[in-house]
Amino acid sequence: MREKKVIGEQLAVINDLMTGTEEESKILETHSVSQRQYRKWLGQEAFVEELQRGMDAVRRRALLKIARHVPVAVDGLVEMIKGDPSESKRKACLDLLALQVPQDKPGAGRRVAGITKEQAGRILEVLAEKEHR
Repeated sequence: MREKKVIGEQLAVINDLMTGTEEESKILETHSVSQRQYRKWLGQEAFVEELQRGMDAVRRRALLKIARHVPVAVDGLVEMIKGDPSESKRKACLDLLALQVPQDKPGAGRRVAGITKEQAGRILEVLAEKEHR
């Protein structure tokens, strides 16, 4: 018989999995949930759906955090490589430019999260200057 609701114990485990810093096995141990019981829960549609909602929320929070901090990081990197254009700083800029988030609409392409066209242009300008040296 399939459970239709997630029970309190399951919600507590999901919450700790999504917000805690402990490994999965430690969280299960803390809640006195055996691996067997956990596997059983993973076979329940309601539990898996709630777990997926939790993982979606964690991803969303991470993407929002990245989006908020990328402009500051970009500005800082541009200033750093202007003063000391070392290879590691250039690579850091390229890594940052490679950080992309898919658009909501299929086929809309990809864009760099939180970077304005002006910032991207400044980064490319600084990188081009380094190439010409």
